[in-house]
Amino acid sequence: MATIQDIVTGALQKLGVVAGNETPTAADSAYALSELNDMMAEMPGQEIYIGWETVVLTGTFALEDKHIGGTKAMLAVRISPAHGGDGLLSSRLIKQAKDGYARLFGDYHMPDSLSVDDGLTNMPGNWYHGVDNVNV
Repeated sequence: MATIQDIVTGALQKLGVVAGNETPTAADSAYALSELNDMMAEMPGQEIYIGWETVVLTGTFALEDKHIGGTKAMLAVRISPAHGGDGLLSSRLIKQAKDGYARLFGDYHMPDSLSVDDGLTNMPGNWYHGVDNVNV
């Protein structure tokens, strides 16, 4: 199980801000953590209900392991403007972020229930004309 620090560090590594063997600065970690919490808290607005509660760096990443890589990539894309912008975003990283979002969407998307508008069921072609038992 990954920690939130693993997610934050991984996102910073994907951007090249932190080398593979380095630890992010406290400021970089705090900023990325804030953005991670904001990003995940915004998911219900996209009809993705992951049950995210604000986390701290020492907390455990609550989603399934298959969402770790995608979350790191989505976070990397989100925090890239604070670390140099689009120049840090490779097409591979953008694809990882999109794939990660698609996995979250696939697992946690709950669309509103659908119904048929009464106006469609009461159109003239659907009116009953008082003819009983007509065989065609």
